[in-house]
Amino acid sequence: MELLANDKKALDSVVKEMSDRTGESIDPEDFRKKLTGGSVVVTQGNRGWTVQQMFENLLMLQQVIFDMKWAFLLAAHDTDGFLTSDNPVSLFDPAAGPMRGIGFASSPVAHFTFPLSRGICLLAHHMRGPETRELNALQVRSINKANITRTDSQLYSPFVSLGVQKLLNDVVKLKGGPRKVLFSKGRTVVQREESK
Repeated sequence: MELLANDKKALDSVVKEMSDRTGESIDPEDFRKKLTGGSVVVTQGNRGWTVQQMFENLLMLQQVIFDMKWAFLLAAHDTDGFLTSDNPVSLFDPAAGPMRGIGFASSPVAHFTFPLSRGICLLAHHMRGPETRELNALQVRSINKANITRTDSQLYSPFVSLGVQKLLNDVVKLKGGPRKVLFSKGRTVVQREESK
């Protein structure tokens, strides 16, 4: 929906198709606002529709990601390194307001991080060209903190940190996930509360 809302030609085509089908006059700009405002609900008609949507969106999305500029962020040797989670591709858009969705093309400042190893993290964005940058400990911690906020429930860390544990506990608590999250030998272990 993000891609549709930002592609005037595609949006006009969908609005025309909807108007022809329903006989109702639909303003493309109003429809775009609905798409980006979180008030449009897409329901699954059948599994075939879902699979078709997945592949159609994949074709559009792969071009957006391919066109993004890739940077490899290197953790300095004196840092603990990057951590990763059960949701390793962390998508961000600093320009998105509370009512806007975040997508790979939601704004020119949309970007994602993907930790590849303890020492390397991929950053893909729309602004600058490809590059490699070494990050200091503060910058690595900043990326780790942002990635923790995108974690579903599992965090994989090459180091033990009470600060990381607290942040993860807060994130999991807000998401209504597992009741107890523990570190064991630098790895997160999740224990779910038994249903009564």
